[in-house]
Amino acid sequence: MGTDAQWEVTSFTVQTSTTNGTSDVLYANGRMQVPVTVFIKAVKKGKTKRYYLSQQQLAGIELIDYGNSASTLSGAWTYSIQANEFANTLSAATSTASTTLTTLTTGAALHVRASTGLRPSKRTNANDSDDSDDSDDDDDEDSQSQVYWVSTTKVENKNVGARIMQPDGKTVNTHSKNFDSHVTLVGQEPITYTTDNITMTREDTANGTYRFDWQSAGDSNWYTAYKNWDQDNYYISTNKHTLLKADIYVYDPDGHCNGHDDDSRLANSYAFWAPDGKNLKLFFIWNYGKEAIKTAGLYKEATIVDWGIHCGRKAYAYTDIKVNQKKNALCLTRLAYDCPDTIWGQQWYYNCGFKLYDLYGNMGTFSASTSPDRNLVVISNANP
Repeated sequence: MGTDAQWEVTSFTVQTSTTNGTSDVLYANGRMQVPVTVFIKAVKKGKTKRYYLSQQQLAGIELIDYGNSASTLSGAWTYSIQANEFANTLSAATSTASTTLTTLTTGAALHVRASTGLRPSKRTNANDSDDSDDSDDDDDEDSQSQVYWVSTTKVENKNVGARIMQPDGKTVNTHSKNFDSHVTLVGQEPITYTTDNITMTREDTANGTYRFDWQSAGDSNWYTAYKNWDQDNYYISTNKHTLLKADIYVYDPDGHCNGHDDDSRLANSYAFWAPDGKNLKLFFIWNYGKEAIKTAGLYKEATIVDWGIHCGRKAYAYTDIKVNQKKNALCLTRLAYDCPDTIWGQQWYYNCGFKLYDLYGNMGTFSASTSPDRNLVVISNANP
């Protein structure tokens, strides 16, 4: 049956996914969402026969401010048909243990509330039945539903209802004589992460040797030596809730953007220091994710003057290192290459930064730099 058929609402309620179904709590950070489900039943206008709304018609349902039914949910309170990546319940104990909604039909969206024991309809396309039959469907206890994902940036209690426009132009809402239903959403103070409520763990991760070729001032021949390298990983985690993701920015993404040393093994680097002119200290910030092996460092050729003789140097200052070994933590690395000569050229750095997001979308903004001796990772607050 076409979507222009005449129908009218006979049941209209809203519900949260929590055990009580009437309230929910979310952080007022604009990212955490909680689901609000609108349940609706309709009949063919002027009859008692059940009418099943199409997906398009269900999408016409709007959430409203229950205290002002003429106003849709807007401003600090927003909603979407799409759930995002953040957790949508503050505690498993306050949410229903089983799936709240179960899809019952491949046609119009038809759902039942698992906690009520309502029976699903036997029909999958009730609107295709004979129009002359005015009797009720035997199993009309079920309701169709539309789920919306609500977020807020305001610390307050908000009573939320719903409304829909019928084909006859009449707008029906859940704060009216015929229907009275709402849920209370509590926007609570979000967490702002700073250096006071994150943990930075330094790890002496690995060490080894790298190849260093040098030309003798005495006979001009080339010789090979092996010099030391050392890796320290730093792991940043959030204390209040589990870290979910991190955004990193202002660094060399591919090793070709720093303007001085063009080498793909410098990808994700944010500082290139040789504080004594000889021993190299590289600093990296890694994309948040699974454990990985990265080839980090660079190949460097240079000429030095030794006893008045120009002598060549070749540093194979790169090695495979492990990063992101710890779950739910952002990983940074200090990688040191010992060197006997001044060969590294221009030193450089970025004003590197990152944002941490916990499971519920609470956030903190930070900068990544180095200690004055260029040997340690330093994390500072950068919140607006």
